[in-house]
Amino acid sequence: MFLLIRYSSGIRVCVWRGIYAGKRPSLDHLFEHTTKMATVRVNIPQQQTKEGDKYTFQSFKEEIKKKWTQKPEVNQSQRDVAQSFPKVLLALQCPSQLYLFLFYIIPRLFEDYTDETQICLQLFVCFCCVEGLLNYFLCLLTNSDVKPRSSSSKIKTFDDPHAHTNGHVPNGVTVSRDDGEMPWGFCDKCNMDIPPRAHHCKICKKCILKRDHHCFMVGNCIGFYNQRYFFVLGFYAILCGLGAFACNAWYLYQFYWPTAYSWTSLFPPIAFYRWLFGYENIELHVLILIFHAYPQLFFGGFGCIVVNSQTLMCFLGKTAYELTAHIPIKNNNFFFTNFESVFGKHWLLNFIFPMTRCLKQPGDGTYWDGIKIDHHANSDDKNKVVLNM
Repeated sequence: MFLLIRYSSGIRVCVWRGIYAGKRPSLDHLFEHTTKMATVRVNIPQQQTKEGDKYTFQSFKEEIKKKWTQKPEVNQSQRDVAQSFPKVLLALQCPSQLYLFLFYIIPRLFEDYTDETQICLQLFVCFCCVEGLLNYFLCLLTNSDVKPRSSSSKIKTFDDPHAHTNGHVPNGVTVSRDDGEMPWGFCDKCNMDIPPRAHHCKICKKCILKRDHHCFMVGNCIGFYNQRYFFVLGFYAILCGLGAFACNAWYLYQFYWPTAYSWTSLFPPIAFYRWLFGYENIELHVLILIFHAYPQLFFGGFGCIVVNSQTLMCFLGKTAYELTAHIPIKNNNFFFTNFESVFGKHWLLNFIFPMTRCLKQPGDGTYWDGIKIDHHANSDDKNKVVLNM
């Protein structure tokens, strides 16, 4: 019945077309066009409907995938603002917070303690502040970029029997190793050979040895030579952030909250408005402490993320880039050896003072003993190591 209806509708369409064209269609002409019309009406629309549903489903899936995988383009001015904001905030926060601790918080909160105790607390606060700033500037000024090899430097290849296991493939040729050792690669953007675990940073526009990630809080790429300072920076960010926030909140609770207008005065814009127009008698240092509370939480949260993530990276002997890019790196070293590769020997001394010259890191970030390609990973993941993606 369905075919007859479609067939008859096709006859009517063909007849109407013939009349509209000023011609009287013949029986053979009418039969030919109705047959074609019946074929179009019955068979082809069903295929188009199936293909259309499939195409619509794939386009929606691809749109969602594109939304979550492809990051929007960020121009250089936005990146500069993102990297300048933490620096400006740190420049305003650090000296004022140190001043308030030395002359308000410690003398008033610990007034029942002896003078020697207060002096020790003040020295400890100064020590944490200096350590945090030292590691921040060392992390900012220390570069882990790959230096291009000179033409006169000796290149070790796989054919050399005395070559290191992590050999070098000249002229940008990458070779897949059957023994699992990590090959060298070639960067098209920098136009040079790069060692294993080195990757290109599109923000710094250079290749970084053992690239972990690009940190906008520091404004530099975290790699082989400055990862040790980044780790210690996170530790002191917790002390100077969450520790200072606890003392700050204690001070406000003891000396401001009993006379506060309301709890809304703990919000910086409202507190500043009431202080500026005299609606509430707020001392200037109390107003600054209210403003300090939120950056302290910010820096303390940053320190928690850094310490937790970097502890995991050092324990596994991997980088954040290798984990997020699913690069199948297999580390056969003991976790203590992994920590020494980041901090050097006696690595706990780095938390007391930056041991840049005394405790040097083993290696130069180009050869890695005990780290191989995981053969149990997928073939697609293995190609990422070979191509240094």
